[in-house]
Amino acid sequence: MPANKVTRTVIKASGLQVPKFDISKLHAKPHDPAIKPLETPHKDVGHSILDLKNKLHKRLWVTIKRRDHIGFDRVQQQLRNSGIKLDSVTYTLLHGGAMALQAPSKALDILNEMKVAQVHPTLVRMHARMLAACTDLQARGVAPNNIVQTTRALWLVAHQLSRRHPQQ
Repeated sequence: MPANKVTRTVIKASGLQVPKFDISKLHAKPHDPAIKPLETPHKDVGHSILDLKNKLHKRLWVTIKRRDHIGFDRVQQQLRNSGIKLDSVTYTLLHGGAMALQAPSKALDILNEMKVAQVHPTLVRMHARMLAACTDLQARGVAPNNIVQTTRALWLVAHQLSRRHPQQ
């Protein structure tokens, strides 16, 4: 007895109606025309702001990694002119970029902005201690070369913290 007949008998006996399904689509390649991409819903304003913020975060990170002073200043100015409210993740990237690419006084200014913007106190303390450690090492003539890696670690911490404790 073929497998199809057994399946149909079970379906008829239980009263279920299963639509016909073409199993060949399960093994199709992603570029196969048999598989159509899902239609994306209309994006609202919140999604477009989030997309813009994520794009600017990525640009900030790339300029920090490449140690591009001019690009960092340009993206920072673009972020501030965009009218987007800065969050803990944005402040973390700005602070890390200021520590890696600019003077410590700029990083201190961003740290004060974080306090005024009421960023989570734990994150502010982490940034303050990182800035103190870097300036102390630079004063002793031993400049740390892994500021970019610590910026990435603080960026991940800020992201996790913002997901667990969103700002009102």
